[in-house]
Amino acid sequence: MNKDMRTKYFYNKLNKLQKQDKYMQKLLREIAFKNMESQQEIENYKNMLKRNREALTKFQNESKKEVNRLSQRLEKEQTTILMNDKRKFLIKFIDTLSHFEYAMLSIKDKNTLKGIEMVYNEFIKVFKEEGIGVIEKEGVPFDHTIHNAIGVDEKKGVKSGIVLKIIRKGFKLEEKLIRPADCIVSK
Repeated sequence: MNKDMRTKYFYNKLNKLQKQDKYMQKLLREIAFKNMESQQEIENYKNMLKRNREALTKFQNESKKEVNRLSQRLEKEQTTILMNDKRKFLIKFIDTLSHFEYAMLSIKDKNTLKGIEMVYNEFIKVFKEEGIGVIEKEGVPFDHTIHNAIGVDEKKGVKSGIVLKIIRKGFKLEEKLIRPADCIVSK
């Protein structure tokens, strides 16, 4: 049952209970005015009215809870959709950024390189603002959840399992890995 159908159902049910409440009040007034013979009948109608009001209150509380649950679920779904859209964009963009980095390595003119590095740093700044992290640290312990070992090398004075060199940077969105960092690990 979708949100609109549920909402319509709740409002229909609420209207029905409110109409029953008004009807019971009208009957009670008629009975009081006509001096019905039986006090028991008046009590029965009062009890019915009381039960109807309790049902109405219970239904209103349940409806509020259901609306809150639906709102929370919709908010969570919207956040998930937004994160997935960011992730899709990032996947498309990170390869282009890697090519940009490789192109920077081939530039010999220092002034040109400085200008391009400024543009590159703006990209990284925007990444950070959007919750995108770059995995690029060397000299840290290898972590299979964010690193992808593509080679092993021996280096004196370095214990086993340390990231010696990042070959290709990794990326994550918030805490979700987008692409692991390809690296060389000490043996």
